Amino acid sequence: MKKIFGAAVVVLIVEVLARAALGLGDPPLYIADPRVEYMAAPGTYHRFGKLSAYNSFSMRSREVSAKKTDPDELRVLVIGDSVVNAGVQTDQSEVATTLLEERLRAHRPAFVGNVAAGSWGPPNMLAYVQRFGFFDADVVVIVLNSGDEADVPTFDVVDRHPDYPSVKPLLALEELVGRYGMRYMRGAFTKAGPPAAISPADREAALGALRELIRAAKPRHVIVAQHLGVSELGGHEEPGYFSIKSLAASEAARVVTLPLQPPHYRDGIHTNAAGQKVIADALTEEITKALGLAPLTATRTQ
Repeated sequence: MKKIFGAAVVVLIVEVLARAALGLGDPPLYIADPRVEYMAAPGTYHRFGKLSAYNSFSMRSREVSAKKTDPDELRVLVIGDSVVNAGVQTDQSEVATTLLEERLRAHRPAFVGNVAAGSWGPPNMLAYVQRFGFFDADVVVIVLNSGDEADVPTFDVVDRHPDYPSVKPLLALEELVGRYGMRYMRGAFTKAGPPAAISPADREAALGALRELIRAAKPRHVIVAQHLGVSELGGHEEPGYFSIKSLAASEAARVVTLPLQPPHYRDGIHTNAAGQKVIADALTEEITKALGLAPLTATRTQ
């Protein structure tokens, strides 16, 4: 009996620590969608001491109406994947779109929509705007990486992949063991193989969706911002970078490469808070140029 009681006490202590110290037990939740594939469930989540908040349109942004109520309001949609979403490791206040909105509001009332979810590709992005529209945006920014050249939905993600649950776990320990423990074990005992060959059909579908997305976004200002992985810095861009750049240019979108450097990353592809600030700086500059606004003073992160 004492052993059972002792084990229960240990479990309780670990559960409390997992919730209080690690922020487990409250993951962002996801909704499966027959067209978009999946979107963040509206709500507020606290994890690793960071806040993630999603509005009723699954944007990681404050609440917004589908149409402008103030004709002077400047609206920007930033569409992308986990780089735009910024992840649970980044607080809402540190996300590039939050910083961008604060800067644009120095000119006039502004809203910046963060339309993004981890591992979204061009077909997901296109399906989102086909469902919800562009929210009367004046500028549409599409943030892409080289892998988006052939990134297509599988419609087998929510509740099948540990990063995309639709319900909260009963215990934080479920996440500690089932999500992070198993991931560590898989990484420790699984050797990475060569990258899978790109399917021509997937490439055609992804680039076709990107072309359609750019065309649908017009006559708004359209900016395609390319995000490099760490391994691509210094002139080592992957073929997808050039495919996306060429397509966007052929559609008369403004194409820029985000000026990120190794200190701005927290892993091989995702940015830290300093990287999010660099993205906000770069997009502030591009948007003010596109709209003919006076340059805003922004302290760049070195």
